Amino acid sequence: MALIDALREWEAQWRAAGGPIDEGLAVGLSEAEVRAVIDWVEPHPDLLTWFSWHGGVAPGLMWFNLPPTRTDQLNLEGLLNWRRILEAVVPMSAEVPYDPAWIPLLADDESRTILMDQRTGEILRFETLNEVDPRDPALRKVSDDLESLVRRWISINEDISLSWSREDEVFEYDETRLTREDKQLGIVG
Repeated sequence: MALIDALREWEAQWRAAGGPIDEGLAVGLSEAEVRAVIDWVEPHPDLLTWFSWHGGVAPGLMWFNLPPTRTDQLNLEGLLNWRRILEAVVPMSAEVPYDPAWIPLLADDESRTILMDQRTGEILRFETLNEVDPRDPALRKVSDDLESLVRRWISINEDISLSWSREDEVFEYDETRLTREDKQLGIVG
């Protein structure tokens, strides 16, 4: 299977739950559009697929949490802004230097960012405050690649009774069905 197939299956779950995907996420971007912005490192093929699928939160929206992550897909402008924040924060919190090959894909408004290493395609989670285990490292590998992580999210969504709340304009689900491991990894919210 391919990453784009996994992304489409993940999106199909949101549509089936009643989520307004076309209003929440921007249309996909071309490879040239992505490369024009990410010019400091060679974009990994999975990053190009990610942005060709959707270009981040739709214009005019502040957020659109993707289930079960409860994070927002960053658009290219948000990616650049979040990257500047991470350059300053990661060395202090994770006790490792920030690596320019790390591209933020998803972020929440608290302390969690999902990053992709452009050299390897590995997925990392940076979280300044892990509510499950405060001793957990701020920077942690969570998946060998984006497709594996998306497929894990698909599996989680199948088990959590996903639905869209028109009143609150958010995806709702049974949080008690989330595993401690997934919470500790910081891949669900």
